Amino acid sequence: MNRALAALGDIARAKGMTKIARETGLGYESLDQTLLMEGNPDFATVLKVIQ
Repeated sequence: MNRALAALGDIARAKGMTKIARETGLGYESLDQTLLMEGNPDFATVLKVIQ
């Protein structure tokens, strides 16, 4: 899961973390920390980012 999470974080950063934070209703800093390899997001957060 860690590699998948890191890849999702890389994609989110490439698309613009501020934009994704705004669209998902999540805070920028918490989203950024959650999508690090050491992060531990819940499934709902992952789904919001993927959408």
